[in-house]
Amino acid sequence: RSLAIYTKLFGTDEHPSVAASLHALAGVLQAQGDLAGARQRLERSLAIYTKLFGTDEHPSVAASLHALAGVLQAQGDLAGARQRLERSLAIKNKLFGTDEHPDVATSFDMLAAIHDAEGDREGAIKWYRRALQIRETCFGTRDHYMYAETEVSLSFCLLEQGEPQEAVAGLIHAMQVFQAQAPGHPLLAKLTKMLGPMAAQAAQPAETFDPVRLARLALATAAGTTLSDEDSDALSRGLASMTAAGAPHDAVAALLEAVRDRKPLPPMPDDLPASVADFWKAVVDAVAALPGHA
Repeated sequence: RSLAIYTKLFGTDEHPSVAASLHALAGVLQAQGDLAGARQRLERSLAIYTKLFGTDEHPSVAASLHALAGVLQAQGDLAGARQRLERSLAIKNKLFGTDEHPDVATSFDMLAAIHDAEGDREGAIKWYRRALQIRETCFGTRDHYMYAETEVSLSFCLLEQGEPQEAVAGLIHAMQVFQAQAPGHPLLAKLTKMLGPMAAQAAQPAETFDPVRLARLALATAAGTTLSDEDSDALSRGLASMTAAGAPHDAVAALLEAVRDRKPLPPMPDDLPASVADFWKAVVDAVAALPGHA
């Protein structure tokens, strides 16, 4: 009805308000499962915007391209979705002058999901990590529900990639954020059920852990040793406790990756919580005793 009114008032459908209404209608149709109808409205919205602005380098065009990519992804047209999404990203990067913008992070989330659907899990992990970096920069904190949503997606990819320690730590952190900021979030119930006993633990202050034992277990895992169920559980809980204590994911992951690949260890970040700093030092000391490590 809104579209009919606009078209009658303006004497044409080639007007920004009509294009915006088409975009909104497409969202409703997609939610109702009418993907073909949603695609048709978005493509018309894009055509109107491009004609009116004389270019596709406009925020409204980028938004419609992102939405169209989501519809195409839902239809299984991953190549078409990637094409629209990459164009949307190019427009946003040019308009914002940087990729450090929440809208870009949202597009990186979708790009990661497309990579994952294509079977490129490493690509998915790369783009989820970049989205997290942007969100942390833009929000000034990791404790934001949008950061947590991306963290859940990354963690599931890491689980499938065979990296359970970082994945469990990420899921517990995300659950804590949802508990504090979005108790009605649909992911919270899923995470609480999935994590089982660790869910109750995560709601409590971070437990203390033995940094030396944790370092030993982390080195054993990095060396390819299969841990007992008890040790594996202790490692997961210890890393989760470090996350709750404020350990930066990227720094700890880089440390363990250097151990695994026998590369020089990265410098310890400044201002680590004391327990995390003790863990870092324990890893450095243990590595120093290993033969053949750089």
